[in-house]
Amino acid sequence: MTKYFFEEIHESTSAEEIQTFIRDFLDGELLPTLKSDPEPVFSSDPVKIVVGSTYPSIVRDPTTDVFMLFCTDSSVNCKKLIPIWTELGEYVRKIKVKDVVVGMMDPRTNEVENV
Repeated sequence: MTKYFFEEIHESTSAEEIQTFIRDFLDGELLPTLKSDPEPVFSSDPVKIVVGSTYPSIVRDPTTDVFMLFCTDSSVNCKKLIPIWTELGEYVRKIKVKDVVVGMMDPRTNEVENV
């Protein structure tokens, strides 16, 4: 599922540019292209909305523990779970647990490596 996008090919695209792209791919020097929703504006909601581009800095931060829910708002099971997840976020905030994040991500519109 890993994708690497070459910029649009135009009449002016040279064979050398394509060869460089292929060489970089084979040498493992390209970063994969991952989908990400726009980064959310700051919110004081009890559940932190995580997107593809913010996932590394939030979830992979070694100084915090993260309870992460990958869920869509169109799933019947998720519709049941989201209020419970929000309650968990409110509880964590209420008891003032430091270095704990309750987060949620829509996996349809966000991609993350190694998840």
